[in-house]
Amino acid sequence: MMRRYRYYIMLLLTMLANTAWGQTASVTGYYWFDNDFTTKRTVATTNGVTTLDISKLKIGIHAVHYQTKDANGVPSSVRTRYFYVDQIQIGTLSALISIDDGEETEYELSSEDIVIDVSGLSIGIHELNTKLIDSNGRVLGEDTQEFEIPIPTESITLAKATGGTYCPGMDLDFSDVSGLKAYIAVGFNPEEGVVWIMRVNYVPANEGIMIKGTPGTYDVPYSQTSFHYNNLLVGSHDKRTLPVEEDGYYNYVLKNGLFCPSDGSASVGVNKAYLRIPTSWVASSPSLGRELMIEDIDDPTGITNVQNNADSRVRCYNLNGQRIEHPQKGLYIRNGKKVMIR
Repeated sequence: MMRRYRYYIMLLLTMLANTAWGQTASVTGYYWFDNDFTTKRTVATTNGVTTLDISKLKIGIHAVHYQTKDANGVPSSVRTRYFYVDQIQIGTLSALISIDDGEETEYELSSEDIVIDVSGLSIGIHELNTKLIDSNGRVLGEDTQEFEIPIPTESITLAKATGGTYCPGMDLDFSDVSGLKAYIAVGFNPEEGVVWIMRVNYVPANEGIMIKGTPGTYDVPYSQTSFHYNNLLVGSHDKRTLPVEEDGYYNYVLKNGLFCPSDGSASVGVNKAYLRIPTSWVASSPSLGRELMIEDIDDPTGITNVQNNADSRVRCYNLNGQRIEHPQKGLYIRNGKKVMIR
């Protein structure tokens, strides 16, 4: 928040009645400041008190010269008083404000805070430049302050140690979030009723993910990613009831560390995710209608390189969970582990 500048007149200049400054009745007088006769003004003195406008004077020592005329127009001798102006009246001030090397914008100073829109600034350190000017455009002071536009974050709460699901509103970066990991569902073994999940660091907006770690609330930074996944998890920003089957998929919800088939009344919460398995994968499978176990196949770097030999062709599945009798070059899952056949 920007600092507010408050300036006040510290001088109350009064001229008390005496023989030098006129009578106690109303008297017309003249005054000017320093040796500048262009500032000469007419002023009325009532009961010996005269108020002078010093708002346009610079900070420092000044002289005021005062003279009156009697009823016959005979002027009195000039009287001089010295005074010091150490601050300026707030009503005469404004501020010229710029950010970095941008264009200056003038703001009138008042008792209200000055609010500056920084939503269009890039993430990082910036400079706020301020010039204090008076009504004549004179610069009374300058100041530069650094401020930071931090990386915005999305708050995610993990309620259970068994894990949960989430659907982000923005691209997120989990790589440096201590205590919380994000996963996508990369495959399904219909014979064993196992869903394989794989850790990912960068999650696109609206992607369905599973989160695991220590229960708590985490601030996950925004990111810009072009990553796309073949993911069996579907994100939802709205609460909805899941039918047993829709659009050629069976629906599953996460409960106590297992994906459970929807009975038609199960629901997915706001900004949560659910699992979809193609009906063709489980139509004749013993896993149909039962809870699905979750097997973590480690993070994206945990890939084992395997030569294309007979051993590598035993119980291999592609990332869609389909068994491959004769795998070629590529990424597969074998015995719950990722393997790269070369």
